[in-house]
Amino acid sequence: LAGNGFAHRIAPMLLRGHLDCTRAVTWHQEIPYMLISGSWDECIRVWDIRQGICLRVVMDHHSDVYDLCSHPTRPFLLVSTSRDTTLRFWSCEHLVPGLHMAALQGGDVTSSVEACMQIEAPARLCAQTSLDLMAKSRACKTPWEAAVARADSLIYGDGIH
Repeated sequence: LAGNGFAHRIAPMLLRGHLDCTRAVTWHQEIPYMLISGSWDECIRVWDIRQGICLRVVMDHHSDVYDLCSHPTRPFLLVSTSRDTTLRFWSCEHLVPGLHMAALQGGDVTSSVEACMQIEAPARLCAQTSLDLMAKSRACKTPWEAAVARADSLIYGDGIH
C-alpha cells in the first residue's frame, strides 16, 4: 500500500461493490486506510481497506465518475468529476465520527500511519498537512487564536457540504 506519501504493507484484496468499470481510485490525503473509488455505474465508494468493507456509497453524479481527489490542505474535503459535466465537493466528516469535532476543539487527532492502520484504532490524521495544522494551533498565543487557526483549515465556506 502506498499513496499520498504513506507506505504500509497489507495483503492484496478484492473490493466488490461497483456494478461497472472502475475509472477513478485515490487514497485519502490524510487517512491512510481510506480508499475512494469512482465508477461508470455513477457511484463513488469509500472503502476501509483495513477490513475490506465499503463505508459509504455516494450517488450524486448522473453519469460516469471520471476522477477523484482529496483536498491537499483540507483533510475532510473530497472532490469528484463526472461525464455529467459537474465538479462536486463533498465532506467526509461523517466517515470519521468525532475526529472533525476533536480537531476543531484542539484535541490530538494525529497519529503514525502504523498506529492508524490497526483495525481497532480510532480514526486519526496522519499526513504533513494535519501535523502542520496542529503545530500552528499550538504556536498560537491565546486559545481564541488557536481555535480560529483550526477553524480556518477545517470549516468550509457556504456551498461546500
